[in-house]
Amino acid sequence: EDAWGRYGLTQALLWMDEQRYDECHSLLQVLRESAHRAGHIYRLVPIEMALALSHWRAGADAVAFALLNDCLWLNQQSGLGREGGVHGVLEFMEAKYIAASF
Repeated sequence: EDAWGRYGLTQALLWMDEQRYDECHSLLQVLRESAHRAGHIYRLVPIEMALALSHWRAGADAVAFALLNDCLWLNQQSGLGREGGVHGVLEFMEAKYIAASF
């Protein structure tokens, strides 16, 4: 299931790059629900970050910031720290996704 999750996240990032936000959001929602059901907090953080970023790039700022706030709370509550949490996700995502959004 981890490989499926990584593949899905990669596909969502590609759709985000192609500005196919509806498909990106739908796939990330499925991945989010799957990780949540399985109790995989470490998988939820990158999915939440990608979901927030995709909403932001789609112009839904309020939704994006709410998701980002949830993600930061999840990271803090999980105790993942720098390596497995938000900082690790930011290193994972290509700089162009973040830089292009500013």
